[in-house]
Amino acid sequence: MTHPQLDSIHRLRRHQLLAHREELATAAVEHLGHDLPGADVLFRAVNLVEELIRVEFPATWQEHYVDWLNRDAERLHDAETPRTDVCRICRTAARTVVRDEVAPPHAA
Repeated sequence: MTHPQLDSIHRLRRHQLLAHREELATAAVEHLGHDLPGADVLFRAVNLVEELIRVEFPATWQEHYVDWLNRDAERLHDAETPRTDVCRICRTAARTVVRDEVAPPHAA
């Protein structure tokens, strides 16, 4: 018989690992796309989290792995082709440009 509290702990752990994997993968792709230091460290962290998911929740890993690869590849871009729809760095840069263009010049 399965203990309900244990099930909820496992569901929470699974949810946390999936959320952490998504956060790390997003940051890794953004760092890679904008040639920022640390992309390699972030991708290694993604791999470690994926390995934890594979070991602890093999069915979840199998269900999500191909989607992760496709989603990460879909988000790839470089700074010359901004992707404000998928990249926080691009969105921040776009807001900064708009704010600078809208702001009135300062009087000397």
